[in-house]
Amino acid sequence: MPTELSREICEDEDGKHYAVIVWRLYPGLRSITYTLDSGALVNYVDERRFEIARTGLLITRLA
Repeated sequence: MPTELSREICEDEDGKHYAVIVWRLYPGLRSITYTLDSGALVNYVDERRFEIARTGLLITRLA
């Protein structure tokens, strides 16, 4: 069962906010995945940005 590790508040260039959830897929392993709170898959780009997989939209962490 995946475990939620954290939530990152992000925004796109138009100022729309998104909640990115960081998941650990299996206990004891470093396999991490990212989704929006809607369940959409998100790709980690770098320490400040994520890409929404289905749209290619880049979003940036606020904090």
